[in-house]
Amino acid sequence: MTSATAPPESSHPSHRELGRDHDLFMISPEVGRGLVTWTPRGARLRHALEEFWRAAHHAHGYEVVMTPHLGRADLWGESRQLDFHRETMFPEFDVEGSSYVAKGANCPLHMQVFRTRTRGHRELPVRLAEISTLYRQTPAGALKGLRYARTVSQDDSHIFCRPEDVVPEIARYFDLTRRMLRAFGFEDLRPYLGTRDERSVPGDDTWRRATDQLVQGLREAGLDHREAPGGATYYAPRVGVDVVDRWGTSWPLPDLQVDYHLPRMCGVEYTGADGRRAVPVVLHRTLLGSVERFVAALLEHHGVAGLPDWLKPVHLSVLPVREGDESAARALADALRLDGARVAVDDRRVPLGARSGRAREEGVPLVVAVGPDEARTGGYRVRDRAGRRTPVSYGELSAMVRRVGRAPDPALGAPRPGGPVRTDAATPAA
Repeated sequence: MTSATAPPESSHPSHRELGRDHDLFMISPEVGRGLVTWTPRGARLRHALEEFWRAAHHAHGYEVVMTPHLGRADLWGESRQLDFHRETMFPEFDVEGSSYVAKGANCPLHMQVFRTRTRGHRELPVRLAEISTLYRQTPAGALKGLRYARTVSQDDSHIFCRPEDVVPEIARYFDLTRRMLRAFGFEDLRPYLGTRDERSVPGDDTWRRATDQLVQGLREAGLDHREAPGGATYYAPRVGVDVVDRWGTSWPLPDLQVDYHLPRMCGVEYTGADGRRAVPVVLHRTLLGSVERFVAALLEHHGVAGLPDWLKPVHLSVLPVREGDESAARALADALRLDGARVAVDDRRVPLGARSGRAREEGVPLVVAVGPDEARTGGYRVRDRAGRRTPVSYGELSAMVRRVGRAPDPALGAPRPGGPVRTDAATPAA
């Protein structure tokens, strides 16, 4: 299986053009190359994405944590990440006589969370998840909008499990990956297996075992893969997944590593069934990859107008009919915001038809014009994307906007194990 190739730049608007034209994000030389600033509209899109991500991970057995953006350098030193990634990490700096770094990876911090107390084998697997911004000193020539930036908000997770749980957890991961990516409209997934190279830490047996488990997990998930020699990390083999958009562009997003080395190097242990201390296997995994790159893929795959409605920055555009109607339009918008709606008032000094057309170009699901009649009666005519106009009361309008903004079920269609708990069953005889 071969990787998809990117089409010519001119075949469709790039995410950078879409971000600029629809006011979603900016990368300003005054702030710094490769550093992403999200504008209000882009931040609303990102917040919706992240809220759904957290709900889905909670539904699928993950615990969400939050870790600091910097830490003592020796924390990353014990896992040898400073040795292997020093060229992509920002320079160390002194704090009260100790050396600190801006974090380039979450692994040591999640291992610290695991180590906060003694854990027994019955607790495993422990699945910790976080969307956390990492800082990478990406060379200037490699920077490319949201695809390659110096701020990387990674949807990072670490699964601490027993060796016998590794393959089931791999299959579980790929099942969640397919379900979640489908919720965003992605269907074409192309896994590849990255194998070790000369940089790898020693341990032939554990490398072989981890690689075999990845292959078995792919097989149980019903996924074919191609080989990517040398594509492993320095500590673990990995499966990366190219997500292919509708233009044939390949986006490296999900990533899974089976790691027998870092938990041992970082002193991570649990109490085994025999009462002895044991070292867990750690699955390092991302599902979206980085939020920045995932948003870039979404924009190029769907365009702005084609984004799923629940992700859109604006669900209702309120248009004052004439000068003098702005106060009534803003009052309606303020009330709807209190109901949780994503609403915007377009009061530019351009004709009503032009403002309505702009909302249509951006794929805003609902549009309502507010003039003297609406201000007096409290009744509205709402227009949907198909051009249908429906008379509604305020309550009906608020309900329509809430329906448009409803995110998918975080269970993502996963089957419920077992059946409902019966509360009317007779008490069994003693």
